Amino acid sequence: WTAPYMPQSMRNAPFSIGQKEQGSEELAVCIDENHPLVGKDKEYPLFDEQGQQTEFLQSRAKSIASYINDTQQSIKFVEMLEQKGLLAPRDMQIKMKNGEELTINGIFGINEEKLNTLSNEDFNQLREQGLLAPIYAQLFSMQQIHRLTAKYMQQVKG
Repeated sequence: WTAPYMPQSMRNAPFSIGQKEQGSEELAVCIDENHPLVGKDKEYPLFDEQGQQTEFLQSRAKSIASYINDTQQSIKFVEMLEQKGLLAPRDMQIKMKNGEELTINGIFGINEEKLNTLSNEDFNQLREQGLLAPIYAQLFSMQQIHRLTAKYMQQVKG
């Protein structure tokens, strides 16, 4: 991973969250037993000599709890965007330096036109809930696709 920001789900490795049983809403902490951090004599033990959780395990547990909370907040955020009609599917056409065209579909983003035509009441609701920053961040992030495409092309060449 070379980006300055690492997604929280990657920082939690080798731990992840999964359904306790298929179709269940109950969650369980999972561990990837094949992850390079897992095994005997590794740098970060999970338990100390007394069988107590190490600081490493405790910090990962806190991070996972935060991840669950953040995920729930994201779900509520997306549901609110859908209710206000602000999400729209996007197909992105990217022209590579070699002339090849790449189509990325299945992406959803903020419909800027609908955002700009929201009623004052709906817009103020977004403002009061602190949701304008993530909305505008998503709009700005779409401008990064060209930088990401260039980075991809460097990796393909290299």
